[in-house]
Amino acid sequence: MHTHERHEQLLNTLFQCLNAHKSNDMANCYHEEASFEDIAFRLKGKKQIHAMWDMICSDNEKGKSNIKVEIKELSVNDSSGHAIVVEDYTYRDEGLDVHNKIVSKFEFRDGLIYKQVDGCDPVCWAHQAFGGIKGFIAGHIEVIRRFKAMRKLKAARPQAFLS
Repeated sequence: MHTHERHEQLLNTLFQCLNAHKSNDMANCYHEEASFEDIAFRLKGKKQIHAMWDMICSDNEKGKSNIKVEIKELSVNDSSGHAIVVEDYTYRDEGLDVHNKIVSKFEFRDGLIYKQVDGCDPVCWAHQAFGGIKGFIAGHIEVIRRFKAMRKLKAARPQAFLS
């Protein structure tokens, strides 16, 4: 199997595991020194990335995780990849449904994801996730959105942030 074929298989596995809510298997797709960035998180290392996926995939006191992702486009080569996906889920903090188009860019190292940068429209996402004035603020003020997301993740999975 060629390198690009292994990378394509790796990304398909990542998204299949997200649909199956298997955060441990998702974590196995990442390099130990991987980084992840989106409109809410800036994470360093497989441990922190796993914590995020585990929080997203796990049921909690506010409800069951119902996240599902559909791959709309996927392309890879020997060193990088690109995906367009659509995620549908209930943002459990508010009980609101989210339909979010994400453009993901990947870099690979040693056959694993070394860097992932996800982009979406933060205003559209926040309007769906929070609604009202909270959505307006979260959509327009990045520092507040990132602060609240990281505080939530650190509270839910503190072990991932211990040295």
